[in-house]
Parts: sequence; C-alpha cells; structure tokens
Amino acid sequence: MSDPITTPATGPGAVTHLIQVQYDPSTLSLDVSRSSVSINPGDTVVWNFLGIPAGWTPWIEFRKVGDSSFVGPLDGLSQTAGGIWGVCRSTGWTGDEPVQFEYRAMMQRGFADGWDTQGSLVWSTPVKLSVRPATAGQERTFSVAVVDGVLDIQPPGRVLEPGDTIVWQFQNPGGMDANAWRPRIKFNRYEGTGTVSNLQLGPFSALTVMPGELRGTGNNNANGVYFFEVALVSVATGEIGWVSSGDPAVDNRGGVSTVDDP
Repeated sequence: MSDPITTPATGPGAVTHLIQVQYDPSTLSLDVSRSSVSINPGDTVVWNFLGIPAGWTPWIEFRKVGDSSFVGPLDGLSQTAGGIWGVCRSTGWTGDEPVQFEYRAMMQRGFADGWDTQGSLVWSTPVKLSVRPATAGQERTFSVAVVDGVLDIQPPGRVLEPGDTIVWQFQNPGGMDANAWRPRIKFNRYEGTGTVSNLQLGPFSALTVMPGELRGTGNNNANGVYFFEVALVSVATGEIGWVSSGDPAVDNRGGVSTVDDP
C-alpha cells in the first residue's frame, strides 16, 4: 500500500522506528513484528532481537533490484549483541514515489564463509522497508503558560495532518529555570473509529521530553480526537506544580510516518 505524499512548508522531526525480532527455539525461526514500515530520510530504524541464544549475533540482509548496497537505504548498520540500528540516508533520493527495499532479519553463529569453517544462520521471511523521498508535514505548536494558577494551552486544539510534528512549548513559570521542571503530558481520552493500543503516546509513535518542551512525532494512524492534559513536575520533589484541564485535543487526520501494510 502506498503512503500519501504532501508538499509541506517545513519538514517533520525525525522518528525512531522500533521493530521487534523474536527468536522461537521450538521452530528455529525468527519473526519480525512489522511486515512493512515506511520511513523518511533522517529517520532511525532499530531492530531489537529477543531471545537470541548465547554465541549468536543479529544481522539484517537487504535486497533491492538495481541496488547492490548491503545496508539498503541506511547510512550504515550498527550491530550489538541484541540489536541492529541505522539512520536512513538523507541524499540520493529522487522523485516522489516511495522506494521499497526487501530485507530479512538474521542471526548468525560463525561466518560460514568457506568449507573449512563452521557456522549457522537463521533468518526470517522477507519483509519490507520503504523510503518516502519527499518530506512531508509541518511543525505545529501549542503554547503553554501559567494563567490564574493553572496551565493554559493555546490554541485549545490542533489538527494533526500527514507527517506533522506537534510541539508543546512551556512558558517558564515565575521566571524559574526550565531545567527545574519536567514537562508531562497525559492523554486521557480517545474518540474515534480506530483501535489505540497505547493511549500513553496519544496519536504519535514517539514522544520526546526536553526542558520546557514536549515533541510528538510519527503517527499511530488511528484517526480520531485525542484529549490531553499537561503538567509541570518538580525535578527536586516529584510534585506537580501546575496542571492544565483535560479539555485540549489533537485531531488526528491520519499520518504517513509509520504506515504498515497488512
């Protein structure tokens, strides 16, 4: 399934895509949790391998007709005992259509590169990773300030269009150091037609917390309205200093950052 493409004024924030790879010792097989993942240039892809036996190491093997790069669309592949990750390269893409790569997750013991060596390989069925060359989405902002002892959010609602990043910018209460207060967001209600597996992330696939700022990136593709409250929590005591009402909302029109094909 192709993801829609939009032409934005500014690009969205980079997203980290987590893909779980599970080893099943009863069938000697690897299962990849997401059969197809769409990414943008600059995004990071992390494959987390679960249940790998001692002495085995993970690997990813890419394949694309006309492209002989063993790292596929990534700048490189970083390997640890339990995972693989890489960043999608930002250059070399032309056109507006997604570019699809096929890969399989692997785990290996030894190198098995000749008749005089020993080694074994276990691999998954082929799955897909596609790159959307055109930048999509805009950065949309909520301004959060203390008014009459509570956090006031303006505007009270934002529409999350395909590929958007949403940023909550907290005005420093009472002139205090922003590092002394941790921003917090709580999505407390969802009204829509899709199924939301983790309301904690709201309509996003990732939430980033920074001093004085919250940033939502990616999209869970469950269309609907997500109501939330925000708060500032004291780093020293863990107590909430200011909190908003639970009425503000993000209206998710369906994103393009993490669309999976069935």
